[in-house]
Amino acid sequence: KKPKYIVNVDLNIQRNLATISVNEIDWKNKQSKLKEITFINGEITRLTYKRDYLLHLIRIKQRLTGRKPNKEDNKYLWRKINNLNREIALKVAKEIDKIVNSEEWKVDSEKIVVFEKLKGLRANKDKSKKLNRKLNYWLKSRIIDKVKEKGLEKGYVVDDIYPQYTSQRCSKCGAIGERFSPNGSTALFGCQCCGYKVNADVNAVFNQFFIYLSYLLKAGREDGSVVPLGISLKGSSKRRTKSKGSSRKSAVVNV
Repeated sequence: KKPKYIVNVDLNIQRNLATISVNEIDWKNKQSKLKEITFINGEITRLTYKRDYLLHLIRIKQRLTGRKPNKEDNKYLWRKINNLNREIALKVAKEIDKIVNSEEWKVDSEKIVVFEKLKGLRANKDKSKKLNRKLNYWLKSRIIDKVKEKGLEKGYVVDDIYPQYTSQRCSKCGAIGERFSPNGSTALFGCQCCGYKVNADVNAVFNQFFIYLSYLLKAGREDGSVVPLGISLKGSSKRRTKSKGSSRKSAVVNV
């Protein structure tokens, strides 16, 4: 059964822990309407800062003393980091579940939550980067597992897709663009081809939605693109975004 609502989730872990888009699909008229864009950050992000600080302490201790992570006080710090990661995963999963089961959407409608398929860990000589990748991979996997548990309990489906350049491709024209940070914190996406500029996480979640919608329209076939990535959800009217449950004005896209 085709879903009434597609909830796409882009897990970032660093800035916004998750960027979520909710799209309402009108299969009869072949249209989709963007209902909401939400960022999960705020209080939960402070937990990631605390975790990163503990990781920094471990690296300092290892350089000064040569102690391994499983010995003496470093072992205690690792336990704290693991507990923080579990808490972060649980809180993020709860926020995602809250959005999926929002009273704004029709309660009895079919809903599907879509994540990007996790890639395997790549070999890296830089131990620091390798450690960060392992922790982020574990955290993302934990969040997805928690959402799947809630989906079984609440009655919605969880699926995943391969990213396919979602962070590099322009969601307006389909050309390859680039990410940049003009103020050192907020990551933006810019397209030199059409001049489109948008929050980088929003651009990625838009592309994720287009890819998954194409997948549904093809009924899982691998051939060709049905929904072109050149379709824009930008619209002519101004839209608002805000954190944790905030919405932006709707935009209609033909599918």
